[in-house]
Amino acid sequence: MQSLTVPGILDSLSEIRKHVDVAASAAGLDKMTAYRLRQAVDEIATNIVIHGFQDACLSGNLRVITEMDEKTLTITLEDTAIPFDPRVLAFPDQIEKNIGERPIGGLGVFLTKNNVNRFEYEYVNKMNRNIFIVNRPASYSPTQKPPIPIEPITLDQLIEPLTLQTLINVFQAINPEAAVAILSEGRMIATAGTWPEEALVDLRAGQPGAALRLYPLTVGQREIATLGLRTFDTDYVRLDDPLRRALNVVFEQGWLRHEASFRQRQVEMRVMHLQTVMEITRELTATLDLEKLLTMIMNAAVGIVKAGAGSLFLIDEPSGDLVFRVVTGGVSNLIGTHIPAGKGVVGEAAATGKLVISQNVEDTQKFFSDMDHLTGFKTRSLLAAPLKISDRTLGVLELINKVDDSLFNEEDVELLTTFAAQATIAIENARLVQSAIIKDRLEHEAMLAFDLQSSLIPAQTPDLPGWEFAAWWQPAREVSGDFYDFVDLPGALGLVLGDVADKGMHAAMFMALTRSTIRASLSAGRSPAESLTTANRLICADSKNGMFVTLFYAALDPGRRSITYVNCGHNPPLLAHRGQDNMEELKRTGLSLGFDADFEYGEASCQLEPGDLLVIYTDGVTEAFNGNRQQFGKERLRALMMEFRDQSAQEVLEQLQLALRRHIGETPQSDDITAMVVRCVPPTP
Repeated sequence: MQSLTVPGILDSLSEIRKHVDVAASAAGLDKMTAYRLRQAVDEIATNIVIHGFQDACLSGNLRVITEMDEKTLTITLEDTAIPFDPRVLAFPDQIEKNIGERPIGGLGVFLTKNNVNRFEYEYVNKMNRNIFIVNRPASYSPTQKPPIPIEPITLDQLIEPLTLQTLINVFQAINPEAAVAILSEGRMIATAGTWPEEALVDLRAGQPGAALRLYPLTVGQREIATLGLRTFDTDYVRLDDPLRRALNVVFEQGWLRHEASFRQRQVEMRVMHLQTVMEITRELTATLDLEKLLTMIMNAAVGIVKAGAGSLFLIDEPSGDLVFRVVTGGVSNLIGTHIPAGKGVVGEAAATGKLVISQNVEDTQKFFSDMDHLTGFKTRSLLAAPLKISDRTLGVLELINKVDDSLFNEEDVELLTTFAAQATIAIENARLVQSAIIKDRLEHEAMLAFDLQSSLIPAQTPDLPGWEFAAWWQPAREVSGDFYDFVDLPGALGLVLGDVADKGMHAAMFMALTRSTIRASLSAGRSPAESLTTANRLICADSKNGMFVTLFYAALDPGRRSITYVNCGHNPPLLAHRGQDNMEELKRTGLSLGFDADFEYGEASCQLEPGDLLVIYTDGVTEAFNGNRQQFGKERLRALMMEFRDQSAQEVLEQLQLALRRHIGETPQSDDITAMVVRCVPPTP
């Protein structure tokens, strides 16, 4: 807590304003917030002096108390004037009018209330207490910007010693009874008049006496020299004031020249730093290797800000954690370590999308000290800049401890903010290029896989007298888990249609395995049930990820017009008999392949007559969705078969394709679609 006590007069208002400005700067308030706070305090302080003291013919003091914590800055004005609560003033009438047309009263207090986050009043122990509370920037504690340059300044930089000597010589010539001396940093800069040794001792010791008066000469808030004035003539008592004023004017002019030169050097240094950032940025944008790029960014950031160490984090999208990707400063065992979302200063920077600065991490509640304990590294201060593009944060760039043990300053904040913005664009570009390369490779691999899988699908249907066949295979993605096959057997034709219970590349590979296994298991002398039992045992042995396949297999005897089939957990095919309104379903005779290696499959048979129509299909047909999430359904399939059963197998399939297209519309295909149409051709009249 800091305080300032001043007389309750108008001349004291300037000191109160300076006190508030210093407190606002120390609290890290931005210029607008600091201005509004000063305006609020000035309004109430002026009212206290004029109405509380002067109008009431009272005298007393004003005490300004400053208190600050991590979240707020509180300014309290205490006075012993007449009791008055500003909060009782009503909102000013006709505030929308020009000031000359508006009734007087209430506007100043109204502005006071609106200029701070909270305004309170209390009357305690015969004392008015007006309390102003403003919120500090979250986790931002920048170094207070000094009113003069950070670099040391000497008297020689403000005025030439010869000029100073001439000035006091002129004064002493006008006032020959006086002796004048200027002392700075223990050195006698200029003297005029007689100075006995004992007077010089007192001057150097800073001990004023009856004949020796000492006055500090200041520039801004810094004492730059001491003016010593020695005289025994009481007529010269006020000679010090014009001399002090003259010296202060000279010093202020010298200070303005020095400050202008310093600011110019600052501008030149900033331009040089920004040019460096731009040059580094050009190198970054030319690098598309993400890992190399991240290392370049980290090394460049440490060099630009002259930090002792640093870390670059990227956000792990599934978890939201921050992951160490690059670490400098001799600590390499953190690579790959996760920081939970929102944890620590870097977590706050990622969550808020704003730069966070901590000049002393021990005073920062957000600091995540676990990393220091883990590595043995000692973090004193840090900067954390979000790597943000639009409204999306990719990660955080963290810099730790300046190499010269100084504090991070506004220039460091500006440089890191500028560099982080450019680095983020480079990271995003590298990611996009990397994603495009991966996408192209995957698309190429998917195309190769599609070509390979397509080669496993029969290019044409069998040409068998008295029979017609049509088939359709439509993957939902680049590759499919569906397949169909025609297998030539002694005296029979094998009809195979299967659906792997998955999608994508894994399903496509399992489909190829299943097709090959089925073909290898179909041999002369084995019944369909025996063949599928053998195939199931082999598929179970190769199914490591719990994958399975539903499958319908039928051995067609074209001469006898009969089929013997095994339905391994598949959708029952539909058999429409000519001249009949009912439809037969070829029910399941066993489990899906890949479930149980010891399962023994059964089989069933049915007879087909000329004109009969058999449709074997996967669930992608009946479960095809339209825009209203309605399925095509088995009833639509039944109706279509009944309507077109007198047409050829190819025409029936084309009608099915047309009906599905009309049903699905613009809705993306959600599942693989496969269908096989078998028709026993009736004799030509």
